[in-house]
Amino acid sequence: MDDIVGQLLEELDTNRSMFVALCSAAEAAFANPVPDDRWSVGKHIAHVASFDQLALHHLAPSVAPLPTGSDDSDKWNAREVRRRAGRSRQSLVGEMEERRSECVALLSRLRTKELRRSVRFAGDARHSAGRVPLRLWLEQWTKHDMIHGHAILQAVPGLPGESDFQNWLRDDPVLEALERRASGAGGAGGS
Repeated sequence: MDDIVGQLLEELDTNRSMFVALCSAAEAAFANPVPDDRWSVGKHIAHVASFDQLALHHLAPSVAPLPTGSDDSDKWNAREVRRRAGRSRQSLVGEMEERRSECVALLSRLRTKELRRSVRFAGDARHSAGRVPLRLWLEQWTKHDMIHGHAILQAVPGLPGESDFQNWLRDDPVLEALERRASGAGGAGGS
């Protein structure tokens, strides 16, 4: 296996394990709103459950078609969260785990030269649409669980194991940049 791919896989695994543990710890707060955000804890979990559809497409475009409507990521995210309304934490985590396992199988077969190919980034409230190298998209994807874990942790202070979750999120430059941006813009609301 390629070293770069191995690093991506390791980060994905670590972040998913911590995110799933956080989902379990925050189950009683499923309906809690996240401060300065349009989503509740449960909606953040629903979003994470849907997001790997995009990774599947980027990893194997000939096998996994681009999800319908994903050319506008904010609208697509909102629609996917609504589609999962009313589902339990266990159901959402099960979907997350199933889809992630498909992604890991595809990612583990990639080689360095394939990481240079460009993929479409649909843009969002903070970033313009465009083409980016697959490696950049994947590196940002490895942080996705952390971004939503950070939001959930803000909505549920005093969780059992909170220091473990805080340590997981500590000193990450991507999260620090998002914090700076959110404090200057009054909050985000999904990615």
